[in-house]
Amino acid sequence: MKRSLSQTTTTGTGMGNILGVIRPKKAPSQKKSSKTKPKAKPKAKKPKKVHNNGVCIDIYSLSEKQLLFLKNKVLLGTEGIPKKIERNGMDPTDPNYDNDYYYCIRSPLSMDQNGRTKNLRLPKYMQQDEGDLEIDPEFQWTPGQILLIADSEFPDSDIMEASHLCDHNFCVNVKHLVWEPRPNNQQRKNCNTWTTCTCGCGHSFNPCKHRPKQCIPMGYCRCPKHFKN
Repeated sequence: MKRSLSQTTTTGTGMGNILGVIRPKKAPSQKKSSKTKPKAKPKAKKPKKVHNNGVCIDIYSLSEKQLLFLKNKVLLGTEGIPKKIERNGMDPTDPNYDNDYYYCIRSPLSMDQNGRTKNLRLPKYMQQDEGDLEIDPEFQWTPGQILLIADSEFPDSDIMEASHLCDHNFCVNVKHLVWEPRPNNQQRKNCNTWTTCTCGCGHSFNPCKHRPKQCIPMGYCRCPKHFKN
């Protein structure tokens, strides 16, 4: 027996079927793109203000007190730990054993990934007195620059770098430092500083051709960089 339309709409199942035909389901509404807030971009980190290459003119504006503070920081660290002398395997009977031109000095400050003593900052509390240089506390100088200026060794131009005569990046012995342009500084790396005469006489000498200061002869050095045997 067939049901009429009125009979069908009174049943639960029939009503759902008919309403599904008469009133099709609306598609879910989509939010307008204009109302969606864009995700905030992460703040870019400010680049570190490091002065590794050449001479920063601000270094000449440091007060005597500030320069001494930075020099002591290199040689004594932040906790007053004394510097460490590195003789690099030199024989104690060598006549140059106590000659400060031949031994290196290691700062108590930490090293960077390249084995260099970390750069120096001037904190705000060292910028309070009259005559002090006022500078961003994030600005950095290399230890070599500070030591040379503190030792009254001034560069001829602002393109000079603090170069090592001993080929040891960690060294803070001011006698192993010299101002020179970057190409000269790069040429000193792995320079041959010790050789023996090939005539069989046994005479050894330093063949380094860098001038005005030769690289320090490292024939006695037992570090991995200089000791190849």
